[in-house]
Amino acid sequence: MSSNDILKQYPSSFLENTTVYNQPSTSKAHTFPSQLPAFLRNTKDVSELVPWLYLKGAYSALNESTVNTILGQPMRGLSQSSMVRLKKQWDEEYQEWKTQSLHGKEYLYFWMDGIYFNVPSNGNRQSVYIIIATAYDGSKDLVLIEEGQKDSVLRWTEVFQQLKDRGLEKGPKLAIGDSDLGAWEALKNVFPETQIQYCWLHQLENILDNTPRTSQKKVRETLDAISKAENRESALQKYDQLLALAAENFPKYKEEIKINKDFLLTFFDFPKDHWYHIRSTNSIESIFGSLRAKSSRAKKSQKPASGCATMAFKLATSAQKQWRRIRGYEAAPEATFGEESPSGHTERMA
Repeated sequence: MSSNDILKQYPSSFLENTTVYNQPSTSKAHTFPSQLPAFLRNTKDVSELVPWLYLKGAYSALNESTVNTILGQPMRGLSQSSMVRLKKQWDEEYQEWKTQSLHGKEYLYFWMDGIYFNVPSNGNRQSVYIIIATAYDGSKDLVLIEEGQKDSVLRWTEVFQQLKDRGLEKGPKLAIGDSDLGAWEALKNVFPETQIQYCWLHQLENILDNTPRTSQKKVRETLDAISKAENRESALQKYDQLLALAAENFPKYKEEIKINKDFLLTFFDFPKDHWYHIRSTNSIESIFGSLRAKSSRAKKSQKPASGCATMAFKLATSAQKQWRRIRGYEAAPEATFGEESPSGHTERMA
């Protein structure tokens, strides 16, 4: 039985209830399977769903009776005691993994984010720091998952220093993340040679939030054209068109849609075959996007949840089974930068 079969009768009301499962209702169209990341939709291992459910906010309902309700049939091996044993095992795996040596590792790209999950706490959600990397052979590695009280320069500095302490001698060529991350100042201090690329997905969301609804479609199309331009010069021309559009139609918001050209167009300095991957943090969003809380504030609970980092680790390792090399990974070795990529385009390195 796949996860789609498992969740077919799941009530949509669950998505609004972070602590208690409701009984399946055939009167409500379910939306739950569509919220699952792609790598979980056909899993036959029910335990792989547990981290996602936990981070979605169902931590207090993960017991035998509620799992049986989801399945619609008895499911052996997922009693409350087995759940405790499972979490203990995962905690041990996570603690062992987070101290693994990085000696001899060299990375081309980092995708980075600090994510708040919908898990009750003492009033402040735990921010989970996540770094996924691409090696020079095009393969992806889960490099770091750590908890922190908030997204801050100090915490990111500690995170990057942990990587050094584990043996990573130099940073990646490029780091991709949200422009609002506290990581960027920390990155300059710990890995000053690393270039910065702001995530276009986050930038698009931020700009549209400050754009009149009547103009959002046109602004979205223009921003999409900028990010997918053939070269930097073309992107800058389209950006000028965007500013002209704003000046004519909504001058009040012109300042709100300006982009940071220095850090949003860095991807043009890298092989064209890689642009698809390095314009955004989709490698992280594809795993955790459906779980992201909109605020760092959490509903207070007498029994704050713990173990977000462990659950994020298990969810990411499930996704890792299906990771493939980045497109055009043949262009990844350092010696090929500045030469002709497999697509026939010559790229330069800053």
